[in-house]
Amino acid sequence: MQIFDVFLLEAVINGILLGGILALLALGLNLIFGVIDVVWICYAELIMIGMYSVYYAHNVYHWPLALAFLGCILLVAALGALLHVLVIRPVLGAEPINQLLVTGGVLFFLQAVATLAFGPGLFDSPWLSGIAAVLVAGLMVSRLPTYSFKRIKVPQHFVLPTLLVVGALAAFLVSSPWLTLLGVSALYVASLPLSWLAYRRLSHNTPVAMAHPAELAEDSEIDEPDELMPH
Repeated sequence: MQIFDVFLLEAVINGILLGGILALLALGLNLIFGVIDVVWICYAELIMIGMYSVYYAHNVYHWPLALAFLGCILLVAALGALLHVLVIRPVLGAEPINQLLVTGGVLFFLQAVATLAFGPGLFDSPWLSGIAAVLVAGLMVSRLPTYSFKRIKVPQHFVLPTLLVVGALAAFLVSSPWLTLLGVSALYVASLPLSWLAYRRLSHNTPVAMAHPAELAEDSEIDEPDELMPH
């Protein structure tokens, strides 16, 4: 029995690195949505173009790695500026749903180009892709309450352990994708009854509080619970 598995160690290291990349992506999304206040959902696709550009420039065209990184940064910056001028600027003053739709169109276009160029990856089977799309679409349009993690704030001393956990999950996803997806899906399905019960409890408690407004402070207000919102 082999105690030390070098492939598992490599997967763990790659997962930790991937977790760091995901943290950078989350920081960029936070700046876009929170600071710039633009609904830009094709952000990850530009990162995908940059990663593929570095790979091909370094491994296929044998550019030095530093030059490949520099070229990737310039390429993604130019694409971002071009998309801003052609796509985002005309809808800056419009409703956020318009920004969502136009950037969603760019997202699907870039994903389709990448799928044609490199293949579908895990979702080689059209039946599997169709089932996954139907399930996700059903959850999106259903009124089933699910847990939301919008208000979860990671304390500073928990940032590194959180990144390690994300890296471990990414490592399992790389080494055993179907088993990992099955486990995550099972946990998600198991949380649905708990989220439904919690949402019912909150919905019953809110009218009780609203029935006695005199007991509340004049400047207080009752907010809808963000932790559990139906899709």
